[in-house]
Amino acid sequence: MGDARKLSSLDASFLYLETPEMPMHVGSMAIFRLPDDYKGDFFEEFKAMIASRLHIAPILKARLEKAPLDIDHPSWVEDDQFDIDRHIFRASLPAPRDRATLERIVGWMHAKLLNRARPLWEFYVFEGMKDNEIGLYSKMHHACIDGGAGAALTSMIYDVTRIPRQIDAPAARPKVGQEPRDIAANLLDSYQQLWRQPFDAATAARNLELPRSGKSDLGSILFDNAMFQIENAVKFVGNVPAMLKSVSDVVGKIADPKSRDSLAGMMSPPTVLNKAISSERSFAGVSVPLSRAKAVAKQAGGKLNDVVLAISSGVVRRYLLERGALPAKAMTAAVPISLREEGNTEANNQVFGMICSIATNVADPKERLETIIAQSTKSKEMAHQAGKAVEKGGKRLQKV
Repeated sequence: MGDARKLSSLDASFLYLETPEMPMHVGSMAIFRLPDDYKGDFFEEFKAMIASRLHIAPILKARLEKAPLDIDHPSWVEDDQFDIDRHIFRASLPAPRDRATLERIVGWMHAKLLNRARPLWEFYVFEGMKDNEIGLYSKMHHACIDGGAGAALTSMIYDVTRIPRQIDAPAARPKVGQEPRDIAANLLDSYQQLWRQPFDAATAARNLELPRSGKSDLGSILFDNAMFQIENAVKFVGNVPAMLKSVSDVVGKIADPKSRDSLAGMMSPPTVLNKAISSERSFAGVSVPLSRAKAVAKQAGGKLNDVVLAISSGVVRRYLLERGALPAKAMTAAVPISLREEGNTEANNQVFGMICSIATNVADPKERLETIIAQSTKSKEMAHQAGKAVEKGGKRLQKV
């Protein structure tokens, strides 16, 4: 992974918010069917493949390192004691070794916190299932990754053909460290170069990247933190006009009576689900053809996310109806929105969010989907304005 990389405030927040009752890792469950003529050891072959590709995703070999006295966010540093056998495990299922049993065990495993002394991810390979199936449960801490980076990581590690790609490891690069005083000298040179050129505040602020020592001793941490504060202060000043305009746009939207109605609709009614939770988790899955979901979205004039919201809404509505606990007012969902530019595969969090009605008060499935599409469009408009005020480095809000 090279030098230490400081966690952003958003990445670090997923560490600070974590409790035993509220784990902050992301999990996924995949089912593979081995060919009938397969004679190898899937677990060992899978582990060897991941080991050969770790260089593609350096975050997989990075562990947390706290700043001295916790005066700053922790950093990602390469784990010099990394052992893949601590991250990829062979698991087995008791009889009847079916998917229901797998889901029950995965729910139990998902409730367990990841060990922060190691890189924050684990894979579990479940063998011996019916119909020659293999279950693969993975979990990774949200401090490492968001949905966009997760999709990129998936495409880097997995293959779509029976024969895996051959990926060569990069040539080793020597680590070159600098003392804070050396960096300070370079900073003065950069400072002089900056003022010799015609000054464009917006461009200078956007492009300003001050050097870091990347070391963990107290003096270097203090120095790096000073660089961080200077960098962000300059960027803030350079972006004040844009931020003021964004805030003005948000205020204008909220002042609109129609928008106020939309904001009122974002308040979710109380339900039997709004209770304090324990650390216990359960998991269940169902398969829906992606092509079918996309076709429904296209026919309805919406997005795939709208169909996902509609399916979730139908499940929650049915559950509450069976218990006589469905509220008359529509429930809402918090929906993540990617701020990630196309082609960006960095393993960090680049997300914003919106609140969207999921129309649980609408009985007809077709009308419910249409209502969700209309509501999500309004929510995206509000989120788009608010997102402008928090976007970093000129990133633009991507369409959901």
